[in-house]
Amino acid sequence: MSKTAVVMGGSLAGLMAARVLTERFEQVIVLERDRCLPSAPHASVPQAHHVHVLLLRGLQILDALFPGFSDELIREGGLLLDSARDFHWFTPAGWAPRFTSGLPFLAVSRPLLESTVRRRVAQLSAVSMREGASATGLSIDKSLRRITGVCAEPDGFIPASLVIDAMGRASHLPKWLERLGYARPVETAVDGHLAYSSRIYRREHAPERDWQGAFSQAAPPDLRRTGVALPIEGDRWMVTLAGGGKDYPPIDEAGFAAFAKSLPNPGIHEVIANSIPLSSIYSHRGTQNRLRHYDRIRMPAGLLVTGDAACCFNPVYGQGMSTAAIGALLLQDCLKSERFDRFQHKLASHMQPAWLFATSEDVRYPGAEGATLNLKMRLMHRYIDGAIRLSVGSTRVRACFLRVLHMLAQPSLLFRPDIMLRVLFQSGGYRCAPLTSWAERAKNTCGSAVRPRPGSP
Repeated sequence: MSKTAVVMGGSLAGLMAARVLTERFEQVIVLERDRCLPSAPHASVPQAHHVHVLLLRGLQILDALFPGFSDELIREGGLLLDSARDFHWFTPAGWAPRFTSGLPFLAVSRPLLESTVRRRVAQLSAVSMREGASATGLSIDKSLRRITGVCAEPDGFIPASLVIDAMGRASHLPKWLERLGYARPVETAVDGHLAYSSRIYRREHAPERDWQGAFSQAAPPDLRRTGVALPIEGDRWMVTLAGGGKDYPPIDEAGFAAFAKSLPNPGIHEVIANSIPLSSIYSHRGTQNRLRHYDRIRMPAGLLVTGDAACCFNPVYGQGMSTAAIGALLLQDCLKSERFDRFQHKLASHMQPAWLFATSEDVRYPGAEGATLNLKMRLMHRYIDGAIRLSVGSTRVRACFLRVLHMLAQPSLLFRPDIMLRVLFQSGGYRCAPLTSWAERAKNTCGSAVRPRPGSP
């Protein structure tokens, strides 16, 4: 085994990378600048106050890396829900069908999830967790070809055979590479100008409610607002409202409630109106998608980049934690084959579907920056919108959508011949309706109640 590896950043991506590195290195040092308190939001993760989605693919990987992980979260109060049966989900084409999909969704808060991973990593004998320590630069050998360690405060120089950058969106690695004589990676950024506002509420037992979570899906450019009410541990609701194209949700109590009431899914406003708030309203606007093309530049040996430091998504799509888990699996494969030089290329390839999904959706918002709606993207949008319309009347097509959303299948699943023919030949095509029609459609479906019949479109 090699002697020492250093992970710069104790993010989820960094923690999972540290777990994988213990299979190859005698000592794994994790440098985390914050002092992390159990079950408290990570100070360097501003979106920790908002709804977090761990997709099924991510949960499977975490269970493989940390046996019994999901059972531990459930014992701590996490809820295991069915992705279709338990969600009151309003899509751009109407109500999603309710049925038992067999695709479990673990509903927990980000602080509980992250603190559980951190505790499991800290228990590994090979891992040294150094909170309050910040990486300040890299050391390189005389040939300028291999990284030899990390400069840190207050630790000083730490020699290492391998260094992982998991410092997230704020990573300074591009600047450090320039200092070492290497090129900065080209960056691609796409910004739909989305923002969140979130609040936690007490969750009371309501026997008349036949759903566990509520989701109102946006349909830009006409409907730029979205919202979700998700149950989390401690008998609480986490309610997150989001708006794109600079239609930002308010942070005052009356404005927060009014924004929720404007959504076509009335279930979210019902939660707010009938629940006791337990927290302040938190806001976050750092939702830009940013891809650093490390796979396209020459990198010094002994240096890898993972997580948000390489590619970060608009968090509204819930891809970040699961793509970080996929990155840990790719790192594990490279460690086994000893082909570290392949890691950035493999990571870029595996992130591409998630990147295309997030950016192609964000570019629909008015005023989006960094990409344009070309003919190819417009045709793709038209097809996906048609497939969504088809899915509200077909549990089979809806199940395919959910498998893609959970990263269990490639988007090509939605282009199977049997689905494609039905999308292309459905009468009239599909086009998003204006906001007033959305509200009317929700009212007609639910009536004055907020409890649609299971399976009603």
